[in-house]
Amino acid sequence: MNCSSTASSPACAPSSSTSCSSSVTLSRSTGSAAWSVIGSTLLDRSYTDVLTVPRRTPTKLVMPGLWDCLAGGVLDEGEQPDDCAARELGEELGVSGIALEKLFVYPFDAAALGVDTGPGSGPHGLRAHVHVYQAFWDGPVVHQPSEVAEGGWWTMEQLRRRLGSPEYPWVPDGLWITRRWLAAGVG
Repeated sequence: MNCSSTASSPACAPSSSTSCSSSVTLSRSTGSAAWSVIGSTLLDRSYTDVLTVPRRTPTKLVMPGLWDCLAGGVLDEGEQPDDCAARELGEELGVSGIALEKLFVYPFDAAALGVDTGPGSGPHGLRAHVHVYQAFWDGPVVHQPSEVAEGGWWTMEQLRRRLGSPEYPWVPDGLWITRRWLAAGVG
């Protein structure tokens, strides 16, 4: 499957034979116009409508101090999206060794959407194919101090109420992805 769809048409449905990473240019540099590939995970408590929502530290280079319910980041060289999502979940929330369910791939193009992704995200803003996963965990969450300033378990009602609220400034790509996730009835 080709993931050259636009952000206004974010349908790169996952399947066992789909790999969107082969159709994009990988770049760790946020200053380039190349599309990045990101692995991100929504972490839910088992059998509940509760998920963890961390706030980025104010010292992060890109989108500092913003809220997001996705633990994720850019693929390392040679890394696959599944491995990246698992690594980032461990790094940011201290959770490892659990099954990740791939939900969808979302092509996020800040410039096409007219979204400001702020300093550090390059001249055209963030452009990434975001591989979104869901995982369930009832154990402790340990925030990495250099990445997460604070966070907690939110109910879906709290998430819907706070999503996009000025009191809870949100990571732009995470805002779009979370809204899509909620609209699809996945969460």
